[in-house]
Amino acid sequence: MIGYFGAFLLVLTFFMPGMVQLRITAICSSLAWLTYGLADTLYPIIVLHMVLIPLNSYRLWQAVRQPH
Repeated sequence: MIGYFGAFLLVLTFFMPGMVQLRITAICSSLAWLTYGLADTLYPIIVLHMVLIPLNSYRLWQAVRQPH
């Protein structure tokens, strides 16, 4: 179920109207995928989302601090 939830959130990112919403949804998706990967010891998924979480967090931080 966690994998399906992660996939749902990933698809949802393509419908996000703003960068902040996109990054938050992407981070939540990566957390779900990371949980899935850790549960089944799937190293490619673990490594990918361990990279994407800090990357999306940094980009979220940049988006939040930009003047509108």
